[in-house]
Amino acid sequence: MSSQELIKFLTRALVEYVDTPAAERKKQKQMRKIQRGEWHVHWFGLVPAALTMMLRPMVHLLGKMPPLNKWLRA
Repeated sequence: MSSQELIKFLTRALVEYVDTPAAERKKQKQMRKIQRGEWHVHWFGLVPAALTMMLRPMVHLLGKMPPLNKWLRA
């Protein structure tokens, strides 16, 4: 890619960005966040999601989980 093509591309991208209304840009940013998923799945894959799915029924049955330091003292 030559330098002229790069400048044309950057100029087009900048003009397109400036021409879109601020509300539309904000809406697009929110949609990208939703599509990307939660941060732990994005960074660590499906392992945290699988652990969450396994632990959620136990937490639901027990009610609120006791503090971790209570388990460590025993």
